[in-house]
Amino acid sequence: MTFEEFQALVIAEAKAAGLTEYELYYAEEESLDTSAMQGKITGFANDKTAGCSFRCIVDGKAGSCSTELFTDSEASRIVREAMDNAAYLNKEAAPIFGGSSAYPEVQNPAPEKADMRAMALDLYHKTLAEDPRVQESSENTIAEVKGSVRIINSAGLDLSNTYAFQLAMQSAILREGDEMYDGDEYEVAPLASVHLEKIAKVAVENAKDTIGAEPVASGKYPVVFTGRAFASLLGANAQIFSAKAAQNGLSLLAGKEGEQIASPLVTIIDDPLYAESGAKMPFDAEGVATRTKKIVDGGVFSTLLYNLETAGKAGVESTGNASKASYSGAVGIAPFTFYLAAGDTEKEALYQMADGGLIITSLAGLHAGLNPITGDLSLMASGFRIENGKKGKPVNGITVSGNFFRMLESIKALGNDLEFGFPRGFTRIGSTSVLVPELSVAGK
Repeated sequence: MTFEEFQALVIAEAKAAGLTEYELYYAEEESLDTSAMQGKITGFANDKTAGCSFRCIVDGKAGSCSTELFTDSEASRIVREAMDNAAYLNKEAAPIFGGSSAYPEVQNPAPEKADMRAMALDLYHKTLAEDPRVQESSENTIAEVKGSVRIINSAGLDLSNTYAFQLAMQSAILREGDEMYDGDEYEVAPLASVHLEKIAKVAVENAKDTIGAEPVASGKYPVVFTGRAFASLLGANAQIFSAKAAQNGLSLLAGKEGEQIASPLVTIIDDPLYAESGAKMPFDAEGVATRTKKIVDGGVFSTLLYNLETAGKAGVESTGNASKASYSGAVGIAPFTFYLAAGDTEKEALYQMADGGLIITSLAGLHAGLNPITGDLSLMASGFRIENGKKGKPVNGITVSGNFFRMLESIKALGNDLEFGFPRGFTRIGSTSVLVPELSVAGK
């Protein structure tokens, strides 16, 4: 049975049960990935999931039920159980949304078909050719994810959107004496346009750059975060921008709209329509139209991210940031393409400004070593010394400590680059290079 046939049955069941407020949320996703190692294809997977959730409002209370089986009996079951859940759970209901006045037009073109196995082998051999120390255990992944979302409700809403993205990633393992060193690189882009030679070269260079790494002396240092390193930090703190967290007393940004919370250099943007994204979204998980917005503008905090529930509590409009981790997940709040906008300073100039300091290229322990409520952090890090204004010897085994809010306030300069991490659902976090004038470092 197709979803079209199934949703017609569900709606008929809902009407027969006397329901006047209900919603169907449908999502499907297919992932395809290929891996190569030791000169051969070592993995190939093709996974597809599809399902829907039914939500209804009974006497002002919400209940829901989900399924992956599109049958007559399931259509009856999910309506009945959703109604039972509404009575049993006694949860206040977010409204069934009747639709925004207009929705942005987006295009997420389907990527061209690619010979992923041939690309995986090609990338593997390019990586081995970069340096004789590269080991055959170096592995890569070529992947594609595509899917669709549809929302149908009793208020007349019927929205749908498709998305797709592809990526290539290489891990390089080098042997130097008795020691092993690793590095990786990736591109999230249509496979027809990814640069395999660049991915191989950078992965190997990143592995080579860790040879001879050692801690620095403990102290206070100026620090330049690479874009990807700061993006990981921004992503780990993203919940502070959620209205849900603020309303639950879990964000220090509650009530601070219009206040200066960061350096005037700082602009943080949430863009569901980001041009280079393969997952542009014209509506959120509740059917509210999305829009590009500055969350922090020139250091001034502009807005929290809202869904319908939190917007209703605050007496404001939703920002179109309702999210669902899956078709069966509860409605939460999440950003889309969320990034610290680039400045106008060359990376090399940042190094000169931070001479004698450190370049941080990676952070570890972001869940255990970070308190997003207070902003306090103590994280394992690695990177490089800055010697004579240039990237110097590699550094590892250090811990950087500070406070995320104080870091935002103290940012001295921003690079003119912009890097993004891996997509997580419809969310992708990015950042430019960031110069922080002083952080505490625990080393040797």
